[in-house]
Amino acid sequence: MATGLTAGSPQTHQPAHRDFISRDLSGQDFSGQDLSGANFNYARLVGATMTGSILRNASFIDADLSRADLTGADATGADFTGANLSGTRLVQANLTAACMMQAEVYSADLSGAITRGANLGVRHMAPAVESLVREGLIDPLGYA
Repeated sequence: MATGLTAGSPQTHQPAHRDFISRDLSGQDFSGQDLSGANFNYARLVGATMTGSILRNASFIDADLSRADLTGADATGADFTGANLSGTRLVQANLTAACMMQAEVYSADLSGAITRGANLGVRHMAPAVESLVREGLIDPLGYA
């Protein structure tokens, strides 16, 4: 499926548009692309690859990112409110000031993720997230 992205080197990939609301982008490869400020609200990104992508201030409200790979992504200030992140790889991702209120993160891998100032008021915490909360490395504000 075409994603509306232009060609270029990983550092210069720019989406032709930044509105991906409600699109089915399952399995798509966005690796190394600058998707800052993109709107993925309600999108289906099951198994998508966003390794090394720049996702600063992107919005993923109620999006399905289950089994997606965001390894090394910069998601500073991104909004994952209500998103399904089950089984998602967020290894060494920068989640500084990200919002994950009511997100589903069961079985997500946050190994080495930067979570300073992140709001991880998530629904089902994975053991890795619980460990980060216990160590005081993340703020579980809003955890239900």
